[in-house]
Amino acid sequence: MVPISTPHLYVSMLPFCSTYNSIAKSHAGYMQGMLEIEGTALDRQWDTLLVTWRFGNATRSPVISPDGSQIAVGEGHDVRILNASNGQPAFSPFQGHSGMVLSVRFSPDGTRVVSSSLEHTIRVWNLKDGTLAFSTIENHTEIINSVAFSPDGLFIASGSQHGNFSIRDSLTGAPLIGPLTEHTAIREVKYAPHGRWVATCTRNGIVTRSAADGKALQVFLANNSNAPYCSMDISHDCTRIASATIENSIYMWDVKSGQMLLGPLSPGEIAYGYEPFVSVSFSPDGSCLASSSPDRSLYLWDTKTGNLLDSSMKGHTDSITSVSFSPDGTYIISGSHDNTLRLWSVRNIFSGLEPLPGHANPIAFVGFSYDGTRIISGSIDGNIRVWDSQSGDMFLSCSASGHTGRVLSAHSAVKHHILSYSQAGLILLNFQTGRLAIGPIQLDHDRSIQSAVFSSDGNRIIIASTRNTVRVLAADTGDTHLEFRAPITSQSRWAHITSIASSPDGSRVAIGSMHYSFSIHNVHSGQLICGPFDGYTNKSSALAFSPDGTRIVSGSFSTVQVQDVQSGEIVLGPLKGHMGWVTSVDYSPDGTRIVSGARDSSICVWDTQTGEPVIGPVKWHTGAVNSVRFSPDGARIVSGSDDKTVRVTNVGRDLDFLSDSSTPTGTDWELSEGGWVKDKAGSLLVWVPPDLRTALTWPRTELLISTRGWLRMNFANARIGETWMECYKPPLYVSKLMIDAKSGRIYSNGEPDKGEYHNDHELKGVGEGSPTVLPQLTNFDLGLLECLIEGKSSTG
Repeated sequence: MVPISTPHLYVSMLPFCSTYNSIAKSHAGYMQGMLEIEGTALDRQWDTLLVTWRFGNATRSPVISPDGSQIAVGEGHDVRILNASNGQPAFSPFQGHSGMVLSVRFSPDGTRVVSSSLEHTIRVWNLKDGTLAFSTIENHTEIINSVAFSPDGLFIASGSQHGNFSIRDSLTGAPLIGPLTEHTAIREVKYAPHGRWVATCTRNGIVTRSAADGKALQVFLANNSNAPYCSMDISHDCTRIASATIENSIYMWDVKSGQMLLGPLSPGEIAYGYEPFVSVSFSPDGSCLASSSPDRSLYLWDTKTGNLLDSSMKGHTDSITSVSFSPDGTYIISGSHDNTLRLWSVRNIFSGLEPLPGHANPIAFVGFSYDGTRIISGSIDGNIRVWDSQSGDMFLSCSASGHTGRVLSAHSAVKHHILSYSQAGLILLNFQTGRLAIGPIQLDHDRSIQSAVFSSDGNRIIIASTRNTVRVLAADTGDTHLEFRAPITSQSRWAHITSIASSPDGSRVAIGSMHYSFSIHNVHSGQLICGPFDGYTNKSSALAFSPDGTRIVSGSFSTVQVQDVQSGEIVLGPLKGHMGWVTSVDYSPDGTRIVSGARDSSICVWDTQTGEPVIGPVKWHTGAVNSVRFSPDGARIVSGSDDKTVRVTNVGRDLDFLSDSSTPTGTDWELSEGGWVKDKAGSLLVWVPPDLRTALTWPRTELLISTRGWLRMNFANARIGETWMECYKPPLYVSKLMIDAKSGRIYSNGEPDKGEYHNDHELKGVGEGSPTVLPQLTNFDLGLLECLIEGKSSTG
């Protein structure tokens, strides 16, 4: 942002800081005509993420030094030591490992760092001069997953992929205990803070061993789970052990009794495509537990009650490798496969904020009720929500007890039913009451359901498997009325069904395939009426009938096309604009428009007469769009996405609803890939931080539903463009402001101001621009400000 437009340090960065941010507070008395940010997202998201540092490789095992001044992290084959306040290197990278660094730890006195890697070595580095103290080779086949210093710094414990546990002298590297075999891979080793025992996290459980001789003392297991363990931590008072499994479940035990205290704790089901790894870390006072999640977020848990304290720490774009608290408990550091190191503040997480309703996992399906007053949404974990379509208030939240599966893209506005499917079978839920209507309906285990749809009268459910089979069920009983096979071609023995659609009169069903565009069948007999027809690409990923039943719109890779139902003739298209697979299509009730959503996050509204885009392609979402539907009056669309948000967007033909506050130029604006809000002329209006883009409402947005909250930009009084300099209002009697880097206080003309200073960070004084003493900035704030000015870090 800074290299492109330096003025946006003020125009963009300050408005998007929360009201609790000390830098924003320090500038508050000197700014005017700023962009106003409305909504609930700012104070829930921004202040938790302090800074993001980017590297060339994945970051692993980040840890903050005992005095809080440095950060050690493994990056590729190197160990990096960074200044904790600004992320600048304290030394040149420590090089010597020929394989990926897996584990890094500081010695208790902060003078050394131990590291292990894929190439079977353990290395200890001196932090006084950056030299290698010693290197050991465990053996020629051992991958050392984890290393840890003893609390007195005299010993190093290690655990290997082959399940071997060892303790060696930290000064010479000489082996003292082991290798002792755990039989399964050791994921992590940690000394208890009092130093009397060591805990190892293996695939099969948590084992504590005597630090004196290595003998096994206890084994901690979860009674209701066979999932492999992947991470663990020990509370500072040595009374509790927490661990996580690859099933995204967290457990906690009492060390003395071995009794399970909490678990399983989980923020949600593991979504398809997300990495099943979870890292855990106790806060120094033991009151909360930090955990990563397969959805690339961080969570805070109350260690007494198991309640989720915070879920606002989002921003990583790939799987998280490790999380850990700072020694003073005010920060959390996380590493990731997205090649970033992120530092989060837990000082600014306010437990008084009520969690916002929404989905914790990607949204698979959205739709309107028949009267347009309700929105139904379902996520891939099987949770279903019903919302007021005007206010966004949650009307109902439901899922079948003990049923966790994916929600199929089907609901019946007439019967108020929605489908959910898992290995347990197919169920129908009433989205007005949340009660189970039918099911579970057992289906053949060798048939994987690909798509489902209700008939227009809601009396039948039509289900297609990925191979050939189409089944028609009675919606009131679940009984099978009909089963038939989709056509196959010479290309394959299977049809590879991708989508199905029911005709408006409910008499026909269209079947899409990877090998042809669609075929039309009688829903009562299964008889092939016409087709299969070829299309532009002969692959159809989404289908929808026109309101009069004479045409079918289909989506494929990056294209949309309309074909005649009887002849298969392409009457419109291919319509090009998307850059990925089109996942969902729908006709407006009057048949004049088509909406399409795609994996590239884009949505487009097309004119059915000309094929021209009426709107888009535009990326209102920050993740793949999985479902789009028109409202019954055709004035709005609802969309659901992998970014876990539901959006309701005005797609009216005119822009009369646009106001001066929502757009400064009277026309719609766009958000570029880099986060710049641009008007139709391409002028830069404002830059939006990455972590707030998901919560951003556009001029056409009427409703945004998300656990992250929402924000709207108010341009009514904003000094942007050529007038941006008017946003700064310097004090009349201060000709030069200086910041003392040590104290964080403001000086004028080189002399300290005499204003009143308050530790509560409130500005005190009388009159405009008073006082000239600003809130004292922490060392971290000053380092962050330095990074911002130099453009060497990316924040929030």
